[in-house]
Amino acid sequence: MRISLISIFYIALLSAFISACSSVKPSTGGWKTLFNGSSVDKFRGYQLNDFPAARRVDNGMLKTVIGTNNIDPVTRKPIKTSNWNLNGTL
Repeated sequence: MRISLISIFYIALLSAFISACSSVKPSTGGWKTLFNGSSVDKFRGYQLNDFPAARRVDNGMLKTVIGTNNIDPVTRKPIKTSNWNLNGTL
């Protein structure tokens, strides 16, 4: 079975991309972590003081709880940059 040069090129390109992505480390210069896979202390429910019961952390991901009142999480504090402000839902 012959493998074409284009196939080899795409495999090499994909391998390089995966390698580059796996070596990226989070930067602390100006960035703030909002969700680390376990803690939701930087979030609250929209128009609530606490995190909404409609969401839960499961295996490092935020998931929707079926059968509850769907309230979106928002950041506790507005996110500010020099160009724009953000206080939105996930």
